[in-house]
Amino acid sequence: MALSRENLLSTAAEILLPRLSPELDALPGITSRSPGYRKLHMMVLDGHLRTEVVNGRHYVRKAEVPNIARMLGMLPLQVEKPSRARRSSAPVEHAAA
Repeated sequence: MALSRENLLSTAAEILLPRLSPELDALPGITSRSPGYRKLHMMVLDGHLRTEVVNGRHYVRKAEVPNIARMLGMLPLQVEKPSRARRSSAPVEHAAA
């Protein structure tokens, strides 16, 4: 979906690239500080970080902030927890003592 100035002003789903570093630092469970604006901007220019450009300004989707933190090694990778095995509905036979 292409962004327009009106869409950005009407929703809080996008953040400006200069605000990304403070947003990353505000995440719960981070293990290190976020890189500064200059490093983040270089990542955009190098193609390592996707942004959308509106009127010459780079925007990042707010929903992507945790994924960006994982990519930067600031958050542990999400590992799916194994589901607990279902208990069998069959009765358990106990040996007579």
